[in-house]
Amino acid sequence: MAKPLLETLSRENYPIAMTFLGIFSLEGGDGFTKDTAEGLRLVRQAASAGDALAAVMLAGGYEFGREGLSKDEAEALRWYRKAADAGAADG
Repeated sequence: MAKPLLETLSRENYPIAMTFLGIFSLEGGDGFTKDTAEGLRLVRQAASAGDALAAVMLAGGYEFGREGLSKDEAEALRWYRKAADAGAADG
């Protein structure tokens, strides 16, 4: 039910919609096909647009080597800093 709305809002460049569409694409289920590459693309796009949650997700992916990302401490730190700049308490 949320998928069409998230897709519409994502196309209209709402970063939080991109983040959640990316999360659902990464996880699959509930009407979403699991697509890691598309999920990461959306999360990265949202993080680049200033979404703190997306930046924290990318940072964690690089820090721990999750979601198909290779461990990269420098990249993790870069995304944690972007998350902090965007107002994330965990960034």
